Amino acid sequence: MKPKMRDRRLDRQGVLIALAFIALMYVDFFLWRGGPSGLVVGGAFSLLGLALMVQNVRMIRAGRLAAARVVGHEEERSDDDVYYFPVVEFTGLNGQKIRARTDTGYGLKRPPVGARVWVRYDPAGRLACQLTGASRWVVPIVLLTAGAGVLVLVALRSVT
Repeated sequence: MKPKMRDRRLDRQGVLIALAFIALMYVDFFLWRGGPSGLVVGGAFSLLGLALMVQNVRMIRAGRLAAARVVGHEEERSDDDVYYFPVVEFTGLNGQKIRARTDTGYGLKRPPVGARVWVRYDPAGRLACQLTGASRWVVPIVLLTAGAGVLVLVALRSVT
């Protein structure tokens, strides 16, 4: 079997894009004192945090809370990393047994098989099954706070 050849065009394009990005960041920092890049970074973090919060609120409004038991884990590989998505079993609104993969994967098989957990699920099936807990809110709050902080710093810096 012939070994795969790397596409040198892709390498050159990547280097050119990286160089252009670095040049824009230097110009932004030295000429505009970081204002435009601060707006982009702060805005992106804020929007991502807000989008994750909206997703959580949508599930709370549309979803139903159910006691479940972890019956296994589905493995998913990404480059060199392995993520384990808990598979849970619970009883739905009309009494049917539901088996579903949750939407959050971990580097470890947690919670362990047999553990009792609380899940939110969408009876209509539009939203993925979610493990409940405060950790669902940590990332959105951190992203929104960091983004807002960067935007405030940009605003204060532009005033002075």
